[in-house]
Amino acid sequence: ANHNYPRSSIAKPGPVGGPCLEKDPYILSSSIDIKPKLSLMGRENNESLMSYSVDYAFKYYLNINNTLPSKIVILGLAFKGNPETSDLRGTLAKSLVDNIISINSNASIFGHDPSVNKEESKAYLGIEQVESFDLVLQDADLIFIQNNHFYYSSLNLQSIANKVNFGCLIYDFWALHSDFSISLPNSVNYISLGSSCDGAR
Repeated sequence: ANHNYPRSSIAKPGPVGGPCLEKDPYILSSSIDIKPKLSLMGRENNESLMSYSVDYAFKYYLNINNTLPSKIVILGLAFKGNPETSDLRGTLAKSLVDNIISINSNASIFGHDPSVNKEESKAYLGIEQVESFDLVLQDADLIFIQNNHFYYSSLNLQSIANKVNFGCLIYDFWALHSDFSISLPNSVNYISLGSSCDGAR
């Protein structure tokens, strides 16, 4: 609906978190007699997003590589990337980590976010944040682009392919690179949320 349309600013798919939107529909619902079903459905759908996406990504990876991913990287730890923030309150990166662990507790999970303090992300998310982008990608099996920080929207995915393991899967919640994924080498796979290969419609 939004593709190449000049008078629309409908956001691309992506997780909705933060200190306001995660609680406001519930506050509204508890404050009035007529329940705002649409806003509650939106929250429930968003809260189930990480469980669905992690499950789908793991099955997709397993189908290609006949094994579970062992090194998993989360790009974008703050609850949003654009406008840029260091705020971890309500970030769905926390749910992402929890769902990864629930499927593969032996996975090594690393994060990267140019705006977030390393110590804060360790305390809040329980994962190590690697400040070097090249280093965090080294030998990665599965990469989640969790927020839409401009740093990740300007990436050259072909350069990523030279660092990650063969068969690596990139799962892009924001479809930041859906137009360019076709040019990726066969050694790297790409899914964006809501794409035909993801199945979420």
